[in-house]
Amino acid sequence: MNEIERDFIKKINQLTRKSSFYQRFNERRYSHVKGYIDHDDVIFLIARLLTSYQCYDADIFEIDFTHRTSLIILDRAYQKGFGSYWLSESLFDAFCNSQLPNTVGQLKQVIPCGVLLLPPKLKNPDGQSLKWLCFFHRLADQTIAPIEIMGSRLEIGVAAEDTLSWFTVFDDGTQYGVHRCLKVDENLQLDYQDENEMFIDRDLALTGLNTVVETEKEFTDRVTDLLVQTLLYLQQKSDFSVSSALSPIKNSGKNRKLTPHIIGRDYRIRSQSDPDVPTDRQYRTHWRRGFYRWQPYGPRERPDRKLIWIEPVLVNG
Repeated sequence: MNEIERDFIKKINQLTRKSSFYQRFNERRYSHVKGYIDHDDVIFLIARLLTSYQCYDADIFEIDFTHRTSLIILDRAYQKGFGSYWLSESLFDAFCNSQLPNTVGQLKQVIPCGVLLLPPKLKNPDGQSLKWLCFFHRLADQTIAPIEIMGSRLEIGVAAEDTLSWFTVFDDGTQYGVHRCLKVDENLQLDYQDENEMFIDRDLALTGLNTVVETEKEFTDRVTDLLVQTLLYLQQKSDFSVSSALSPIKNSGKNRKLTPHIIGRDYRIRSQSDPDVPTDRQYRTHWRRGFYRWQPYGPRERPDRKLIWIEPVLVNG
């Protein structure tokens, strides 16, 4: 990093702390959760990104999918607010060892926009740990006002189907922006609309970092599946509401902290010993993968169906 780059980052950091973005995003501060990135650091990162976007040429958001996706999510978070959630490590492991089907039915909008903090166990193709992501679940025909940026108006338009978008920034500066179209005709299809919707930063390509589209897509597929499973899990929780993320204040005073909303706080991984294994022999620990299946319910004449999660099991764990 040369002196010009260091000065630019210093200036952006100063502008960020004074910006309305940081003030808005930092209204609710949370206690630190051991093993996760600090929430304050995430808030500063997303506020800095939105602040830096104010210095970009508006045309970049018309041609760069990653920045466009990130800007739309950030503007939505700034305009409408968002909740912060932590995914417990045990539930994270269970989701990573479950197979999400291509069709999962109607995905309800349980969280319109949010930040999800994750245990740093999932790595991108360059070996960097995914620690958080910011997402936006947009319903079909939901109107979004144009975004004012650098004296220009970025028109968003109306989506024909529900969409799920997310972005994140890694420690080395790599930024991902992913957008999924969720079909809502008969089943929910979890496929990319277009392979060209995923872009790899050209500057990073020059550094020799991984730029293989197939491996990058495999990674972003895993992240999207993890996010969808999290939303499906909350969808089936009758006691969950977005307002529940606005937890009671833990401490009083200027530096008061809120209690983090941990998804799956009490979840425990199912485990069992293999009955066919002799007690005097040792067999390696392995997962029996979880999956989802449709279960009929209601009147026999006109039964309805709901998606049931058959949880994974850790064998000989």
